Amino acid sequence: MSYYSVFLMCSVAMSWLPDYKQTDEKMDTCMALGTQAVIEDVPLDLAIALAFTESRFSRTARSSVGASGPFQVVPRYHCPNKRLEGCDLITAGLRAIKRYRKRYKRWRDALCHWNSGNRCYRKSRLFARIVLRRKRLLNRSLGDHHAHEEGYCQEGSSEEGSRGEGPGTGEEGNRTSAQAR
Repeated sequence: MSYYSVFLMCSVAMSWLPDYKQTDEKMDTCMALGTQAVIEDVPLDLAIALAFTESRFSRTARSSVGASGPFQVVPRYHCPNKRLEGCDLITAGLRAIKRYRKRYKRWRDALCHWNSGNRCYRKSRLFARIVLRRKRLLNRSLGDHHAHEEGYCQEGSSEEGSRGEGPGTGEEGNRTSAQAR
């Protein structure tokens, strides 16, 4: 995976933001997490889609439950000393998603549990679908051949579903093939 591939995917994901939110800081965050995803052997498209969904590439994002950074990592579960101080939130997030993937085997299930913990709920399943939809959009925008060449087509599209065309959470992409004709 080249620096150029990381740049292209980050550029596509940044285009999903309104112009006034497309900052150099967010692009730098995307590039950093994309580069680290390659090092950690996490699919680049998935890492970018997940970070976009969680924080819109904000390094300073914080949730009410204590999740922090671009991947919204909860330090007490995913940081080395169970503390935010000294924790590389990008590396911690990438390693955590790898652990979820190893445990649950399918990205849909891993992302659902990433979002909700031990039990998947309706909202968490929706979250997983949104991330996987964005993952597909990243690959489509670069051409399907790109994903195959880079070895990132790890699962068939049937496992991820065929819903959605937009990066958002709206209903615009939830049409059957008959409705689309």
